[in-house]
Amino acid sequence: MDRDTSDHKWKVLITVATGSTMVAVDLSILTTCLPHLAKVFRTDSSVIAWLNIVYFIMTQSLMLTIAKLGDAKGRKKVFVAGLGLYAIGLFVASLSQTLPQLIAARFLQGAAGATVTALGMAITVATFRAEERGKAIGVLMGCISIGLVAGPMIGGFLLDLLGWRAVFYTRIPFMVASLLLAWNIIGEQKTALGHFR
Repeated sequence: MDRDTSDHKWKVLITVATGSTMVAVDLSILTTCLPHLAKVFRTDSSVIAWLNIVYFIMTQSLMLTIAKLGDAKGRKKVFVAGLGLYAIGLFVASLSQTLPQLIAARFLQGAAGATVTALGMAITVATFRAEERGKAIGVLMGCISIGLVAGPMIGGFLLDLLGWRAVFYTRIPFMVASLLLAWNIIGEQKTALGHFR
């Protein structure tokens, strides 16, 4: 597969941006929901804050390890696995009956989020020629920024309209769509130069 095919490279970017935006949304979506969740699980703010803390720790601490794993095993395989795990994490979170269950789901989401973030950028860089990478990275980072900014608004809207579980389950279709796109569009990559198997 030719990484320089004009239509193909932009399809890859759209695919990566879809998953990355959903991950970015999750970095901030619970901001407006934490007080409500504290009431639901009958705990205080210092305990409920672990829903975000666990997510941040996992996302930030695993990115380098995941990047190396992607180089060794194939970025597409690991990226698709991360999208699948993220969808599972959203599903588990939406069904959680206790706070430890919800924290465990956020733990899984954080690990999967590290996968999507680290490999999404690597796949983008490898897909575009050097003279176009700045534009591609700018588009990807713009989508991520939109996700971060929109997260609290989306969380508040879903919380008011459908309840706290909707904050998680309504995003599963987007992750599944991103997974299917990634499986069908992204070529396998195993080197930093973006050579395809």
